[in-house]
Amino acid sequence: MFAMLKDKIKFVFIGALLFSSTPLFAAQDIQAITPKEQYLKTIDFIDKMAKDIYCYWDLKKEQHNVDWPTLINQAKARINEQTSLEQFQEILIQLAASIHDGHVNYRYPYKTKIFYTPILVKKLDDGYYISQVEQDKMTPYPVDLQSGDKVLGVNDQSIEEYISSKEQYISASTNSARQSYASAALNSLEKFKTAPEGTLTVTVSKYDTHQIKTVDLPWIVFERKLPDIRPLSEVVKSKILPGNIGVLNVTQMSHEEGVDALIAAVKREMQALKNTNALIIDVRYNGGGAGEIGDSIISHFITQKVRRYQAQLKNSTQALYGRPNLVELFNQTDPAQYVYSEWLDYNIEPMKNDKPVYAKPVYILTNEFCFSACDTFVDSFSSNHIGEILGAQTGGGTGYPLWFDLPWNLGSFRFSILRGYSNHERYLEGTGTIPDVKITTTPRDLHHQLDGELIAAYDYVLKKLKGNQKNFSALKGKALTHYFSATQPEIVPFYIQEEYWQKLQ
Repeated sequence: MFAMLKDKIKFVFIGALLFSSTPLFAAQDIQAITPKEQYLKTIDFIDKMAKDIYCYWDLKKEQHNVDWPTLINQAKARINEQTSLEQFQEILIQLAASIHDGHVNYRYPYKTKIFYTPILVKKLDDGYYISQVEQDKMTPYPVDLQSGDKVLGVNDQSIEEYISSKEQYISASTNSARQSYASAALNSLEKFKTAPEGTLTVTVSKYDTHQIKTVDLPWIVFERKLPDIRPLSEVVKSKILPGNIGVLNVTQMSHEEGVDALIAAVKREMQALKNTNALIIDVRYNGGGAGEIGDSIISHFITQKVRRYQAQLKNSTQALYGRPNLVELFNQTDPAQYVYSEWLDYNIEPMKNDKPVYAKPVYILTNEFCFSACDTFVDSFSSNHIGEILGAQTGGGTGYPLWFDLPWNLGSFRFSILRGYSNHERYLEGTGTIPDVKITTTPRDLHHQLDGELIAAYDYVLKKLKGNQKNFSALKGKALTHYFSATQPEIVPFYIQEEYWQKLQ
């Protein structure tokens, strides 16, 4: 789970590998000039592209008082003759993050080494807590840190100050997502050519004794632990919990085998769950992909066409060049005619018209890491009143972003080009979906390495079925860790039945 979460953070931070368009650049601008001139002209180029293709300027002004001309001038003012390539790339990362849109990102032109500290930190309602410790990475011996310990400070800063300093590098659409990404990553979002000197000092309050401890953590070279291509069986999977409660876990909405293969996997798992009494769809940490995947899930629960959401294209020459199919769909072949297209309905067709393929109660379990196509799926489920949303507010992002290359091989940038409007009559961007039932983690869940969020959702569903006493007794034969271990790759921990804790103690 530790490597998977860092992979997802890295994915959101430097951006998904979507289509990259290469706009024309004037020949006189690519001659051999000084690095300072290259950097300044590159920022001017980003400025022009952003004005051409970005679709949320008015919304970002309203939500975060984003003033793009001021941000551009501030970025250019930081550049001088001594500005290094690494410093310039940092400026671009911060420029992207200043938009407060998870689909606005800068991407390096080359692979970089990432150094991280071997702990995972999770933001809870009352602070920041260690959720996982890789003791085997500690050198020369294990350190006195445990899951559930509260983090008070990093180096010479309070944890709040430290996280705030990291947020300026995080592209995210909501404040909760930004804080969660910053805390979960801790130091893994910083790129270094060589390992940083010294160690990272963390001050914690111990979970069990409340003693204040200061611990030095080593720097570790992050290496991707997952295969390049994850089997479909790991991307979409299901299980049935005691009480005949089904869980459909969807970790992403894209796959190397294509949309059709992923939809087929969804149908197979739904077939395996067809006789359950209720269904929990777990999309926590799902960073998105193709909207058709969410549509294929919803098609199991409806008998007539419903609207996923409304969308509007920011008309531009670059969209015409880079996304001709999208431009054709919105019937916008002349960008000079209108700034935006007409609103277009994205509809979802049912699998069957006479009765739903799955007619039992359905719930979605989500959190702030659900983003993009995952976000639109959760919103369409909620706004069409198919079932209840459990967990935390989603990441609040929809934009169908367009990549473009920067001159002088300085990397690439992307901006959202498609606005999404919810059936709840609000923009998805910057808001996401508000859960019907809020579920949050507690330090006790973290300490015992149990997925309290899934346990809470499961317990809630049992109570809704009005058979919770009978069904919960089915768990007595096996420990909760058998069903809700947080070490399973699809889950991260909230509330647990009090009688279980009494039994533990």
